[in-house]
Amino acid sequence: MKNILEIKTIADYFKLRNYEVLHPLVGIVDFVKVDESGYTNKSYDGFHYSCYAIFLKDAVGCKLKYGGSSYDYDEGTLVFMAPNQTIEFGGYEPGYVPKGYALLFHPDLLLGTDLAKKNT
Repeated sequence: MKNILEIKTIADYFKLRNYEVLHPLVGIVDFVKVDESGYTNKSYDGFHYSCYAIFLKDAVGCKLKYGGSSYDYDEGTLVFMAPNQTIEFGGYEPGYVPKGYALLFHPDLLLGTDLAKKNT
């Protein structure tokens, strides 16, 4: 059975990365500022998100699986996640360290917008 971590809140992801939460509804992670102890996701097979997430990947060496297919999200790639989406890790190259940024925000920030209406 897959070990999928539930990311229910912005704080869940920030805690995983050992990163300070400055706002409960929105946050940005600069992976250069995350120390090695903040990369604990290697013990999980993937994440299931209850929030929106946008990742700018600036490193190579991490394969991701989405919808049963494996994708090579390498340097300069944007990855978008919506609530109730799951992404699995497809493997790491030795010595892989994430680089880039993550923007996570709570669905409540979109209340009253067309995007929020599509997800109801």
